[in-house]
Amino acid sequence: MELWHDERQFIERFSPSNLVKLCGKEVECMAADTPCVAHVRIAWGELLTTKWLATFLMRINEDSGKRQKMTIEQIDDYARILTHEYGYLKPQEFMLFFLRFKAGYYGEFYDSVDPNVITKSFHRFMEWRRDLLGKAEAERTMRQRKRQEQAVNAAKITFEEYIRRRNRKYGTNKPP
Repeated sequence: MELWHDERQFIERFSPSNLVKLCGKEVECMAADTPCVAHVRIAWGELLTTKWLATFLMRINEDSGKRQKMTIEQIDDYARILTHEYGYLKPQEFMLFFLRFKAGYYGEFYDSVDPNVITKSFHRFMEWRRDLLGKAEAERTMRQRKRQEQAVNAAKITFEEYIRRRNRKYGTNKPP
């Protein structure tokens, strides 16, 4: 499991500038062996996780091009809400949401940056995540079944081979 010695390492590793680097391959991003955000919150406190997630919300706020933006209070509130509601997600999964949000997969702002668009988009992300993980699990199970089937097939022998082996083992050369 990937661990960090201090808060600074966590912030650097999971900064908005690493979105594409860490989340380029979606299934690997979700399957990464890192602690969930709730564990990060337990280790270093709610302030760190709130401020960390707030940096992503601030980027969306600034990148939106809208005149009416979220306030700092709204950003902090929604960062707390997201880390509370989805604390079981890994940092990379939060980052994957923001990458996909910025790529235009979820929602659009109209007159202002609406935090409810972000939370509703997160619901859609979670549905997509569930479906993607379900497909990945089905593929993994299929590969495992194929490997087992190949192993069974490799171990199969003909009746004649069985008789030869039995006769060799028991020292008899009589035909059946």
